[in-house]
Amino acid sequence: MLKHFLIIASLLAYGFLAFSLGRFSVRPGVPTAHNDFFIYKIDLGTAPGIGSASAPVVIEEFSDFECPFCAKAEKELNQVLERFPKSVRLVYKHYPLSMHPYARSAAAAAIAAGEQGKFWEMHDLLFASKGDLGDAALQKYAAQLQLDLPAFDKWRTSSEVQSTIDNDIAEGTRLNVGGTPTFFINGRRLDGAVPYSEFKKYIDQALMEARQGPPSNSNRLWNWLAPVLHAFHSTQPVTAQ
Repeated sequence: MLKHFLIIASLLAYGFLAFSLGRFSVRPGVPTAHNDFFIYKIDLGTAPGIGSASAPVVIEEFSDFECPFCAKAEKELNQVLERFPKSVRLVYKHYPLSMHPYARSAAAAAIAAGEQGKFWEMHDLLFASKGDLGDAALQKYAAQLQLDLPAFDKWRTSSEVQSTIDNDIAEGTRLNVGGTPTFFINGRRLDGAVPYSEFKKYIDQALMEARQGPPSNSNRLWNWLAPVLHAFHSTQPVTAQ
C-alpha cells in the first residue's frame, strides 16, 4: 500500500513540475493524449499569418525551408486551411536548423519578400524548390514574383531580418522546440509531419474549448494521470483469495 502511495505521489509531483516549467518532450509526430495537460503560452509577435484574423484556432508553426519533413507537412496544412477557412489561422515562425546550410538564407529571403507583400508566395516557392536554395535560386524566385530585386537583396541581408530570425529561434528555444516542424495549436504541442487527421483532432478539441472553455488545471492533470494509473494498475499481479 505504501509503495502504491509513493508511486502516485511521485507521478503527481512530476506532473506539477512539468506543468510549471511548461515543457514536455514527445516523440516526433506522436500526440500525447491530445496534450490535455500541457498548454504552452505562445507569443505570435508580428509573425506572418494566413487565414482569418478572428479565427478561434491559431496554429503556430516552427519550420525550416530546407527540412524535407516541413515540406511534407505543407500539404497537410493546406488541407487544414481549405477545410477550416474561417476557424483556423496559420502563423509561421522561422526555425532554421544548423545542419541545413541554406535554411537561414531562405528564411531571410521569405522575410524580404514579405516586405513587398509576397511572404506566402515566396514561402510556397521555397518549399517547392526541392532544396534548390542557393543565392542564385533565391534571386530567381524573387524575379519570378516580380519583386524589386535591389530592395529584396538589401533587405534580406539586413540586420533587421537577422534579428527577426534570431527572435523566432529564441521563441522556439523557450518552447523547447528541438526539431522541425513543430506546431502549437492554441498552445498545445504537436511534433512532426503528421497527417491531416492528427491536425483535425487538435483543431476539433480547440474549437470545442472555444465554445465551452478550456478544462481546469485539475482536470488536465487527471486526464494526463488517469491512463498512467490505469496502466500501472493493470500490470499488478492478482492475488488469489
